[in-house]
Amino acid sequence: ILGDAMLAMISAMWEGSTLTASQRTSLMVFGVKPGKANSLLPGDLRRISLLNTDFKLMTSLEAHRFKSTMTHTVSPLQLVAGDDRRIHHGIAKARDAIQAVSKSGVGCALLDLDFMAAFDYQVFNDWVLPVLRAKGLAEAVERRLVNIFNNRITIPVVNSVQGKAVKNIRRNLSQGCPSAMNWFSYAIDPLLCYLERRLQGIPIYSLPVHGPAERGARRPEPLVVERYKVLGLADDVKPSVTTMEEFNTVERGATLFELATGNKLHRDPVKGKCKVLLLGRWRGRVQQEDIGLPHLRIVDTLAFIGVKLTASWQKTRKENMDELQARVKTTINSWKSGKFQPLVCRPFSVNTFCLSKIWFRTHTVDIREGDITTLTSNVKQYIYQDMFYKPSEEMLFRPVQFGGLGLHNIRCKALASRITSFLQTAINSKFQSSAYHSALYQYYCCKNEDEVVPPQPPYYPQSFFDIIISMKEDTSLDPEKLSLKEWYKYLLEKKVTHQHALGDPALPLELRPSHREEQEPGHDWQRSYDLARRKGLDPGKKSFAFKLPNILLPYKERLAEFQ
Repeated sequence: ILGDAMLAMISAMWEGSTLTASQRTSLMVFGVKPGKANSLLPGDLRRISLLNTDFKLMTSLEAHRFKSTMTHTVSPLQLVAGDDRRIHHGIAKARDAIQAVSKSGVGCALLDLDFMAAFDYQVFNDWVLPVLRAKGLAEAVERRLVNIFNNRITIPVVNSVQGKAVKNIRRNLSQGCPSAMNWFSYAIDPLLCYLERRLQGIPIYSLPVHGPAERGARRPEPLVVERYKVLGLADDVKPSVTTMEEFNTVERGATLFELATGNKLHRDPVKGKCKVLLLGRWRGRVQQEDIGLPHLRIVDTLAFIGVKLTASWQKTRKENMDELQARVKTTINSWKSGKFQPLVCRPFSVNTFCLSKIWFRTHTVDIREGDITTLTSNVKQYIYQDMFYKPSEEMLFRPVQFGGLGLHNIRCKALASRITSFLQTAINSKFQSSAYHSALYQYYCCKNEDEVVPPQPPYYPQSFFDIIISMKEDTSLDPEKLSLKEWYKYLLEKKVTHQHALGDPALPLELRPSHREEQEPGHDWQRSYDLARRKGLDPGKKSFAFKLPNILLPYKERLAEFQ
């Protein structure tokens, strides 16, 4: 109904027509920041702009057009933009740098620079457009962007009461605009390039030149040296420093960025927003006074978008897994006392709203066996809370189309996430490569003995590479092209839901029979499973249809056993 009118409106704007008053107006509401739900301070509230749908469609088109070019127009150090990088790739690089320092013992540090209300202070016309212009922005596109973002009006809303309209004279970015992340990625790009050119970086892996040096000549420089210098995660900048002078280099770059853009770095030492994680021999030796910058506070843990990194791998695992256990346990406990659902709905809720808190960290941090047992036990307590009898383990993790409940297996999916992330940076041509991961893959997976033996980290044990080797031997699939979903399916079938026919490894895999299927081997169980999941049945009937053939319903004889 609205398609033709919407197309005509956007076409008119594209040709330079002035936006209407409603399109230029946004309502500013205030959301609570994580962990500050009870705070009444304005600084603890996040300003979100509610924009009209037609304006969001306009800016979404621009965001989509620019996104297709950001792989080569934005620095590869910015992890939130571009199709050839992922945030967990950068976290893995920081993890590898910390591991390399723990072996070499050199003194260095990782920094976390956080800007105050970065999107609110970032001006579009005075900084974003000059950066885009320096990158080759066409004049016609520049005029169109100016037409969209000029003469903006903001109306603050507090307790559902609208205040006076405020004209956006500074032309700053609005949180809530679909293209805001793109513009800020361009805006902070000069700072990342400035730091990359001036910082030495933490050496992660080097590939030396083969053969002896010539008589009287110095040893040639390594062919490949992978270093961690700086990474950008939207408005968070994570540089590394290897000398005390580089603290001043980072401070100089941040100051220039502040003066040029209007952004402000958190410089209040009390808040401790800007942090320093000391590594190697700097730990215990470098004191707060030695840094000379009071807003850079020495900490034991550095947060990378939800993943906590410390100076030792054992502590990093403990910090992340303890927090995951607490979050999952809190969620499950609240559900057990107030979220009553039919049986078939509970695994879906757990997969979507509970276990989703786990997967992002598992790309870089391997889960301990004790954590897997504890997390699985907490989940089972919710799924089976009102049941006297429980189905077999195979039915819990088996896919729904084969009669199971479809709960995600924590061990298999965590391992699939870590394998996928490793292969993306080791051999996948669609992503930025890591020389260190490529060397690990060539030596431990391809058994290339000609390669220099790379140091094996604790988070990639030999069993990790054996799984990749077995997949290449068992299937004809290319590991470079396998997605996370396909890796999870392979691991789930190999370890949990399937087994080799007659126990012979030479025979193909088949479903591992449940206790009921072993009791009735002649029954057409797939027919029963299809009928139990027919479209049109409500969740209560589907739950009953699952319990009935698996003999999970209570009856007098069973209840007498409990009495």
